[in-house]
Amino acid sequence: MSQIPMDTRKARILGIIAQNFTVKKDIQLTVKERLGLSYSTIQRLMKQYLADGSLDLKARHYSVTTEGQVWLNKRQKTPEMLFRDSKLRDIIDKLPTPHHRAFVYFILSAITAKLHLWDKKDKFWPSFIIGGDTGDIKTLLAEMVCEALKLPWETCIQDTVRKTAPQVLGTFDKIVGGKRTLDPGVYYSYLFICWDDFDKLSDRAVWKALMSYIDGWAYREERGTYVERKHTCLITMNFDTATLPIPEHYIRRAFVINSKGLHCDPKQKEIIGRNIGEALKSLPKLKIEGLPVSFRKLEKADMDFMRDLLYKDLKTKEDTRVIDTNFLEKIVLGWLIMNQTGDVRDAIYWAVESSHLFLETQDRMKEGWRGELTTEWGNYQAGVNPDFAKEWGKHLEQVKKDSKVVKDYKKDKIDKDKGSKAVEKGKEKARGSNYATKMSRLMEIRDSFAEIEKGKRVSEILIYLDKDIKDLKIKKGEPVSEDRITELTITLNEWEEQYKPIREAWEAEQKRIQAYKEKKEQYCRYLLKLKRILTDYFGRGRKDKNGVLWSRRTQEVREDIGKVLNPKTQKKFLNKPFLVSIDERSRILLAEREEQRAGAKGGIKIPEIEPIWTEEEAAVVEETVIEQVGLPVKTTIKGKTLYEKWKEKRGRVKSRPRTIDEQIDDEIRGGKRPYDSLDPTQRDINKL
Repeated sequence: MSQIPMDTRKARILGIIAQNFTVKKDIQLTVKERLGLSYSTIQRLMKQYLADGSLDLKARHYSVTTEGQVWLNKRQKTPEMLFRDSKLRDIIDKLPTPHHRAFVYFILSAITAKLHLWDKKDKFWPSFIIGGDTGDIKTLLAEMVCEALKLPWETCIQDTVRKTAPQVLGTFDKIVGGKRTLDPGVYYSYLFICWDDFDKLSDRAVWKALMSYIDGWAYREERGTYVERKHTCLITMNFDTATLPIPEHYIRRAFVINSKGLHCDPKQKEIIGRNIGEALKSLPKLKIEGLPVSFRKLEKADMDFMRDLLYKDLKTKEDTRVIDTNFLEKIVLGWLIMNQTGDVRDAIYWAVESSHLFLETQDRMKEGWRGELTTEWGNYQAGVNPDFAKEWGKHLEQVKKDSKVVKDYKKDKIDKDKGSKAVEKGKEKARGSNYATKMSRLMEIRDSFAEIEKGKRVSEILIYLDKDIKDLKIKKGEPVSEDRITELTITLNEWEEQYKPIREAWEAEQKRIQAYKEKKEQYCRYLLKLKRILTDYFGRGRKDKNGVLWSRRTQEVREDIGKVLNPKTQKKFLNKPFLVSIDERSRILLAEREEQRAGAKGGIKIPEIEPIWTEEEAAVVEETVIEQVGLPVKTTIKGKTLYEKWKEKRGRVKSRPRTIDEQIDDEIRGGKRPYDSLDPTQRDINKL
């Protein structure tokens, strides 16, 4: 048995009969074809409508009675639009719920808008997601779109399970300017693409590639290549959309249906699917190319009007995070172009109602939202259509009798008591403070991104962020509206989501780079000191015990140190094995030189006098030598003690500018490089 609501089913049957289908046999065939009902169900309903006075039967011909026509007029007072292609409309009308029908119309409208308005260079375009149980005629909707536009459904409906990431995103086979770049996937250029059975996907790379089809961007950089996305995408899955495996910012840029919330009999859906499939075979192509375009964008007043309707009657504030007026604007423009109509407000009412139907399946709408929206639509129609106004007035009177809230259709809006001027001024001040705080935070994010993107010739992030800031800024003295606060809040939340992981990754990278620089600086300072010691400590013209010049023996090590210190060769030679080799060879040479010096002085090691010693250090060294040599100590170094010799060198050093080597020594002794000891032979490069 069909699960179409009784009132909806009655309205559709009476509507068919009112269109001159009066012969009993013709009615049964038409109703069976359009609604998928069995003959026994149709006969039972006809008897019911005859009994309640909605139908009259004479000579095997049915007609709608006056009472039936009045009921039908009341029932049809909803923001429904008439699709211009009657054959396609009849097929779409066979779908079991208004949610399914509106979903197909939305996809066709989005395709039409993108086809005609692509040159506007809008950065965002809507996508579509439908989830539910197996057999919920989800894929059938994609087949209907393909058949309506005569697109090859074999290529436009793809099984995600059998795809690889390169097939979806593209391959790096294209050579441009000597560099390998991305050759984008062919599906980006399709008019319509449906990724079927998304829930069965297990490959994370393919999942990430598919997200580029529903992120809403018209142009986006993919692995260094800018890709035009002219497709309109539909994703189907056997998921409850309440547990969608898709981030929220993707949901915000798509129209989503949870078909689990639509009560349709599985057996009836199978019958409907078969009937629609047969009817689609003889369907002529829907003409959407070459149509005149009267509206390229909606006026600000229309956008504000649509935004007020769209955000109204949502269940919670969090639900505002999954809707965006800009995407609904594309649907309205596509509908106006596709149907060649100019009634913008009527199209807005229809689009908002359909969008709310989708949100209703996700449990995001308040109870009674449709009655309020219908009342507002009736008020609008009554203001532009005098004939409709009479019937609408009677309808409102009937609603009053039923104790429902009625809005006066003679006025554009109901005047509400907003309190005293002081209260309103306080609210305005609070809005201004809230706006300033959020805008300040958005500017902080902008400055932070500017720091992160520093050095790039073109920053896509900054381009879009600057555009959002420009759109949200208000002129000096202009009051801050609630709509502006809502827009700013949504935009700020979006950028916060993108900013946080990028900033954390960037800061971690900067810490790593800084740590590497500091470590490299330690290496270079140590090697610079070691090179000076190898040059000065051994002295010019001095020979080892075998008569070989020390300068020649240390030359190879000094040259290797130079390779590390030279910026041109540093990258190649600054590595641990090479540094360890330098350190080990230097230790051997220093040990051999110390042994030679000790032998020359009777086996006593006299330390090299350093002018950078402090007075206390010089005194300690002298005492150490005295203990080893004994008195008199003046014979140790040309008749002078070590302390006197140090004092003499210290005086000469103070009378001239400090050399670079001496400055480095001063830094080391000042504690800036605690790892560097005075004695170069005690340094351990493994600890660096």
